[in-house]
Amino acid sequence: MQSDNPGNVVRLAMDAAGLRVDRVEHDSALVYRVAGEVDTLTAPHLDLALADPPATAVSRVVLDMTEVPFLSSAGLSILVEHHTACQRDGIAFAVVAPVHAVRRAMEITALDRVIPLYDTVPAALLADG
Repeated sequence: MQSDNPGNVVRLAMDAAGLRVDRVEHDSALVYRVAGEVDTLTAPHLDLALADPPATAVSRVVLDMTEVPFLSSAGLSILVEHHTACQRDGIAFAVVAPVHAVRRAMEITALDRVIPLYDTVPAALLADG
């Protein structure tokens, strides 16, 4: 398993509202670490960051939302769009959401039944699918 501080971190987004998205490569997986509120104002920044193509082929995308205290319907829509795109391309897509606000938003909308949801990045990286 990779260390918690891998060397290949790419900053993809930082907006005035404080949303930060970093991409970390883990073998054939990409982990996007998101920090800040994902709302109507910041969701487009998340969308652009997730659309930024990686340099290598990947088999898994993990969206780490551990540092996201709020997830609006605009953010949920971004999750659905990117999950659908990954499914179409044969790439596993998962969300890490130990934070109550993110997990609850996904449970209320039943997205936790469609998009795999994990408590930790290592669990998401080791999961089948």
